[in-house]
Amino acid sequence: MAAAGRKAAEERRICHQKVEALLRSLGVSAETARINSDGIEHHVSAETLEAFRKAMTATR
Repeated sequence: MAAAGRKAAEERRICHQKVEALLRSLGVSAETARINSDGIEHHVSAETLEAFRKAMTATR
């Protein structure tokens, strides 16, 4: 895999983890959060991901 492909894959993985973590913090079950984050991660903007991160940091 080329460096650009690895970078893109890593960015998607991080995005997925952020979305899944936010859903879990809202009380969504692990299984549902995993399934839903698979779809959401492909449509969420960098701005929204940053808002997720800030919201999750503020609640800890």
